[in-house]
Amino acid sequence: ADAIVFTGGIGENSRLVRRLVSSGLEEFGIVLDSAKNEANECVISSGRVKVMVVPTNEELAIARDTRRILSSLESRPAVVPVGPEPPRPATPAPDDVAKLVLLWAKNRKADAASLARKWGQGLGRSVSPAEVTRELERLGLAAAARPAKNAPKTH
Repeated sequence: ADAIVFTGGIGENSRLVRRLVSSGLEEFGIVLDSAKNEANECVISSGRVKVMVVPTNEELAIARDTRRILSSLESRPAVVPVGPEPPRPATPAPDDVAKLVLLWAKNRKADAASLARKWGQGLGRSVSPAEVTRELERLGLAAAARPAKNAPKTH
């Protein structure tokens, strides 16, 4: 290995976890410097393999994902349908879609009904779970439309 990187909540903040994970790996060139680890330094190793603590920037990651998704919504040439199609629901405005993406990013385990309620509150109008599911599928985020594992079943 060239490096081991600890990041995220536990990786950035738990000296104990970093110590336990690195323990017994000296024969592979992974030597944790206890003083550097306790001081939460960026490089916390003294061996051949660099062990690093790298802070995350979740807000930046969400912003980049949102920008990527919104840029995929730019105008595309229209395709002329072969036969009459049933009317399709209107696609929400890009700003409204951005609100849904941000809600989804904050709680990826939320079911479509929960996202619909929160998205509707943000838009100031009623939004159905079907509308949320349709948008998430269109954006390639369909896994978020599935009911949460512990959600009560409705019949």
